Amino acid sequence: MTSPQQLKKLNIYIDGASRGNPGPASYGVCIFNEEGHPIFEVGETLGIATNSIAEYRALIRALQEGKRLGCGELSIFTDSQLVARQFDGQYRIKNISIKEFGQKLILF
Repeated sequence: MTSPQQLKKLNIYIDGASRGNPGPASYGVCIFNEEGHPIFEVGETLGIATNSIAEYRALIRALQEGKRLGCGELSIFTDSQLVARQFDGQYRIKNISIKEFGQKLILF
């Protein structure tokens, strides 16, 4: 595995999903170094949740792992337009459950 001092940029792919909305949910995170080699991956079941909650859990886990690895620049890829636009400030977060996740993102 690459040491944290060598990591300048990471590409992180996230996805969250639920069967039903809400329904049984899970998320996955895959992290690649600058050369495109995988250096971390995780998947976790969440119990009953919505698609958006699962996507936010993936985003938070991705940020935690990026911080743990000591990387200076993260490129995060998601298929969730809602999460991407809420994260970059284009959309307001109206749902109270999701606001809690948005507040956690401030820590990063």
